[in-house]
Amino acid sequence: HCGKNLLWIKRARETSKGLWTFPYGFLESGESLQAGDARELKEETGIEVEPARLVPYGIASLIVMNQVYLVFRYPSECEIAGCATLEVEDWGWFAEENAPWSDLAFPEAARQVRQTYNYLRAGAFPIHVGEVHSDGKYTRHYLMNNDLPVEE
Repeated sequence: HCGKNLLWIKRARETSKGLWTFPYGFLESGESLQAGDARELKEETGIEVEPARLVPYGIASLIVMNQVYLVFRYPSECEIAGCATLEVEDWGWFAEENAPWSDLAFPEAARQVRQTYNYLRAGAFPIHVGEVHSDGKYTRHYLMNNDLPVEE
């Protein structure tokens, strides 16, 4: 993130081709969490970041998919330039009011994305721990280091 803006990507591949989301991917064997996140960001956008500067933001169990999602944020002083890749046809830094909400790849995540914009405005980022259910709904089990109100 940079200021009040988040980096969004427009998918170039299925699933969700032509829709907007955030950089994501899977760890490779022998890779640390931060190194995997930095690699995925570079593969998808051409943006290189220092893995050690990635800050944990969320942990979610997706039991129905046998997956665990770990979300990191990268506080940046400026909007780092990216590029289109095989995986991403477009990208952009968006404030909440200009974000491509109508073309969101995973509409069930809109509430969590809006909460992230709330944290950007407040300048504080608790770590979310929760579970994504088979119907796409999210149950938050707890927040760590949080003294901010959370939208229910």
